[in-house]
Amino acid sequence: GAEYVVEMPPIDSTSQPSYKYSMSFKAIPSCKENQIQDEFLCIWPKNEAKMWKEATEICEKDEGELLDYEAQ
Repeated sequence: GAEYVVEMPPIDSTSQPSYKYSMSFKAIPSCKENQIQDEFLCIWPKNEAKMWKEATEICEKDEGELLDYEAQ
């Protein structure tokens, strides 16, 4: 995801109306089923029953990464 700025200046100095339009928006990825959107991140809900090895395999399969939210 990223933030984009769109600007539409007048065609020339004599065109009407003589304003410059500008806006910005954020493009955020769509998360997969059973994932939670956290701004630009897609995360899985915490599941205490998973072993660390199984959690790592799930992340690798779904092209994700493990994050320690308590340490951030």
